[in-house]
Amino acid sequence: MSTLRRELGVVGATMLGLGSILGTGVFVSIGLVAGLAGVWTVAAVLAAALVATCNALSSAQLAAAFPRSGGTYEYGYRLLHPFAGFTAGWMFLCAKSASAATAALGFAGYLLHTLEWNTRWLVPIAIRLFSKNGAARQVSLLLGGLEQAIDVDEDTVAYKRHLDDALLAFEASLKVAPWNQQALDFYPLLLVQAYRDDEARAFLASLADNVSAQEEERVVANAMRGFLRGGVPELAVSYLSERIAAQPGRKFYYMMEFMVYQALGARNEARSVMEAWERQSGERDPEMVRALQEMQAEAERREQQRIEDALEGQDDK
Repeated sequence: MSTLRRELGVVGATMLGLGSILGTGVFVSIGLVAGLAGVWTVAAVLAAALVATCNALSSAQLAAAFPRSGGTYEYGYRLLHPFAGFTAGWMFLCAKSASAATAALGFAGYLLHTLEWNTRWLVPIAIRLFSKNGAARQVSLLLGGLEQAIDVDEDTVAYKRHLDDALLAFEASLKVAPWNQQALDFYPLLLVQAYRDDEARAFLASLADNVSAQEEERVVANAMRGFLRGGVPELAVSYLSERIAAQPGRKFYYMMEFMVYQALGARNEARSVMEAWERQSGERDPEMVRALQEMQAEAERREQQRIEDALEGQDDK
């Protein structure tokens, strides 16, 4: 009868545990904790550390008492009930799968942010990292959301299916962990890609009553950049106009609408936003003034270049 050989030593086991702690706990979960706990983040981390310590000591004592392969399955089977062992084993497997999927999502998110790529590649990259040999065959658990096996393909049908799966997963994650950071960063952008613009606007508008003002501004700014990169500037403008009408005294929305028009090169519209804020507040924002001057200088430079190119073309004739 063949038996399992002991291949993993103390160093390997320690590094495996540290990899899970750093990969998922530090670079991904801490952001979710900060978004949910706010000023209580440190207390929440300390409480989690206490629970993790108790879990580690319990596991160590059980492992010493039952030095056999099987882990939680073996402990539950022998000390409680065979069904308890069966359930514990599957829960352990799901938890590790979720941890690996979350780490992959975190890495993909950081990679896309660093390279300034479109966020549509978030889940495909994560799945290729999570799955064996880059083939998306395993089941990935996205932030405690929907379990789906996704075939990553370039064609429209596959991408539509993949997009729907990602939306369902984020919606499920919002039910499990309301206003988690991953969903705040990517869910409105995915809604726009699915042509659900009204839902994206409603989701962003709901932030004011559910997250801090600082977090809301971060998410809205990220969404506006995503709308511009995604080729839907009119959605960004319409949303910001609605928010200005609802909160006319909040400078942030004026600044964001000004920046959208600045990115589009719409100088007259940007000036209108600056003048609207001046009428509302009684002051002219120096940042807007400086940006308008730069836009004017750039427009004059381009016009001068156009004239020179036209004259050079006539000389060639």
